[in-house]
Amino acid sequence: MPNIIAYIMLFFWPVISWGFFRAFDIPKAVILTIVLGYLFLPVEPAIDLPLLPPLDKAFVPSLTALLFAWLFSSKEATTDDIASRRAAAPSTTSAQLRPQTPDGEPEPWRKPRRKSRTNLMILVLIGMTLFGCWLTYAANTTPIKLPEETLPALRPYDAASMALSIAVQLLAFWVARNHLRTPEAQIALLRVLVFSALAYSALALIELRLSPQLNNWIYGFFPHEWRQHIRNGGYRPIIFLTHGLRVGMFLSLGIMAAALLARTSEKQARWKWLAACLWLFVILFLSKNLGAVLITLILLPVLLFFSPRLQILTAAAISLLVLFYPIGRGTDRIPVERMVAVMEALSPERASSFQYRLDNEAILLERANLKPLTGWGGYNRSRVYDEWGKDISTVDGQWILVIGTYGWIGFLGQFGLLCLPALLMWRMRKRLKVDVLLTGSAVLLAGNLVDLIPNSSAVPPLWLMAGAMWSQIDNRRLAFSGELPLRQETRRAVVSTRRTKFVPRRK
Repeated sequence: MPNIIAYIMLFFWPVISWGFFRAFDIPKAVILTIVLGYLFLPVEPAIDLPLLPPLDKAFVPSLTALLFAWLFSSKEATTDDIASRRAAAPSTTSAQLRPQTPDGEPEPWRKPRRKSRTNLMILVLIGMTLFGCWLTYAANTTPIKLPEETLPALRPYDAASMALSIAVQLLAFWVARNHLRTPEAQIALLRVLVFSALAYSALALIELRLSPQLNNWIYGFFPHEWRQHIRNGGYRPIIFLTHGLRVGMFLSLGIMAAALLARTSEKQARWKWLAACLWLFVILFLSKNLGAVLITLILLPVLLFFSPRLQILTAAAISLLVLFYPIGRGTDRIPVERMVAVMEALSPERASSFQYRLDNEAILLERANLKPLTGWGGYNRSRVYDEWGKDISTVDGQWILVIGTYGWIGFLGQFGLLCLPALLMWRMRKRLKVDVLLTGSAVLLAGNLVDLIPNSSAVPPLWLMAGAMWSQIDNRRLAFSGELPLRQETRRAVVSTRRTKFVPRRK
């Protein structure tokens, strides 16, 4: 049962976020609000209001970031517009008020640019995801009778509830799509990930030594099963997240972000980021998260040594694999036996756990194939029951959770938002003039996508990175194609990210 501190933290977070928006620019404040809220807010307190999603650590930071970003951006736009108009002399011509070229000449008026194709793709994918909830409702209007209970049929209220829960999940994506457009914002995101991972490493050391008790000591409850956090005679840190596996994946994300910052920084700062990378890897190894360790070991050389072309090829290949993984599992094209053999060589205990997940994937996928397009909806209708009505399935991977609940329509909508940025970047790599910062960020996103196969870890930082990738792809495509007027200072900042020297926008 959460204590009073847990509720105070949850309801006080908008006040803390207001301080972020007062102290920093909008992109950095958005990043701090969502990432730190995900890391430090308690899991369990959730105020379930009628017709609204529960107020919890996923909803409160994302909604706060969205509202404050809109409020402060509107205020800045209004203030800047009024100041520029008042500063203009009465004799100033309209040509003098236009943006200036490097030669001091006013930029020519442009026709209103056509709507961005990436915006259209995003709207189509979101529409598939939300409208698919109503198709799921239409296909599940009859109850499921079990020996000891009856799983209820879906109602229009359930369709609206499912659509609303997905909309809450996409809040972080949407606010990043609108405000994390520049290379500076991407570097700010990487820095926040590294420094917050360093802070988490100190807390992880405490739990490695004293057992996972920080959440219990501060918020008054333990958020998961205790036995799952005892490994090899030691402990797996959980800190303030729902499971120790998410701690390991976030540490892996911090390691890869530090490696990318080391790659794009000058020599004086490079060693600091590499030292942070090494320290975080030691903590990750001690935290007993084999999957996160393997992802890190595979992708770390890609970030440190591969060219931008090879990096985006790697990210696109991983995204394509994740997107088509359900088809591969359904047609037995995925070499799961070899994967189990490799895990057996590393750790028999982990291999047994991995085999258990694969077995559950098989029976859940067979159940999902009975309603492949729409899924089964909520109320545990997508699970597998024996002849006595006992639930014999365990849902671990995000992909099987989405397919079982929302079907292929929901899967393509949600995973399309996560996987398509790398594929689009590979297709438009020449027009986008990709550099290490952009392609390395795509590798970070791809590393998190791999974790969606064995685990249900579609967390707000993942959607934040995905929204930032969509935004930067669209911004660069329009800028370098001439459809979007781009000041010379910003264009030079985009091109020179390898040295991370950015020329500020002229005020």
